[in-house]
Amino acid sequence: MIPHTADKKVLIVDDDEMFRELLSGILDPHFDVCTSHSGDECIELLHQQTADLILLDIEMPSLTGFETCKHIRNLPENKHTPIVFISANNSLEEKLEAYHSGGTDFMTKPIVGGVLVSKIRAHLESRTREIDAANSAKDAMQTAMNAMREHAETGIILSFMNDSTSISDYDFLAKRLFQTCEQLGIVASINIVASSGVISIDHTGLQRPLEAALLEHAQHLGRIVDFGNRCIFNAEYISLLAKNMPIDDPVRYGQLKDSLARLIESADARVAAIQTATNLEAAYQNDIHSTLKSTVHSLLKIRQIVKSQESTALDSMDVTLAKMNESLASLALTENQEQQLYGIIQEGTDRLMQVYSQSSQIDEQFKGIIHSFDHLKPH
Repeated sequence: MIPHTADKKVLIVDDDEMFRELLSGILDPHFDVCTSHSGDECIELLHQQTADLILLDIEMPSLTGFETCKHIRNLPENKHTPIVFISANNSLEEKLEAYHSGGTDFMTKPIVGGVLVSKIRAHLESRTREIDAANSAKDAMQTAMNAMREHAETGIILSFMNDSTSISDYDFLAKRLFQTCEQLGIVASINIVASSGVISIDHTGLQRPLEAALLEHAQHLGRIVDFGNRCIFNAEYISLLAKNMPIDDPVRYGQLKDSLARLIESADARVAAIQTATNLEAAYQNDIHSTLKSTVHSLLKIRQIVKSQESTALDSMDVTLAKMNESLASLALTENQEQQLYGIIQEGTDRLMQVYSQSSQIDEQFKGIIHSFDHLKPH
């Protein structure tokens, strides 16, 4: 099967007009042919357009074919373009010079049309295979680089997950999240739904009201919201705005979306854990406060009962002493008997006052305990 080559451009460079016309007549049915009469004109032409193959005469005025070939090889677009030298001289020296100057092949005049067409097609096919192989190698390298980058980003996300397990503070979690975004090459802002309210902050530590409002509005628009080179990632307790997504690189864009989505899922789990711990601590403090309040109330009641009993005991003692004094006056007791009886009464009174003194000490201890409990109450 003859390959389709009509769209392949072949440039003929020769100072002999008749020879140029001869070659053009042979090649026109098979290729897109253009001509040039000198090396200088050839180089100027190649600055304006490209050629798929060049037929180059050696003996030309101004620039020789060898010099022209060296100039062509310095043009980035023609660094690997097939160049076939055509010469009436079949010497080894010319062939070596053609090779050293950057030539691809060498043909000797007179030219046989069928051979020339076949050679040109062979070189074009070879060049096509080289380009395909180079593109395949480039694609393979890009695939390998993408895989390596994805592997590295997975390591970055895993590092964040590992570090976040020991984080119990919203501010520190935000700081670690921004560090991870920086490692991924992303500039970000975040909203965190904390127990005390929404925390809005960007990578510089500043609050951006407009970005905070945007994140809050987009919270219910879906898990991932794309708009231009910005992308919002939503979870239950946290939202992240990535402000420099690579929209000109779809593969990289997709990789970053996957990585940032995993990052936000991990951060969201940590926010939920911090909220749970905060709520448990608050409940624990409330339980302690309730217990303290009940204990203080009981102590106050006990103190009140004790003081009431003290007062009742003292009143009873006063009444008893008064009645005894009245009774002693009506009894016909000897002085010695009265002294013995008063001694017994005094001894009982002293013991009762001693008990009262101890009761006062207990009251002071009650006051100290109640005062200590007041200091333990959460503020």
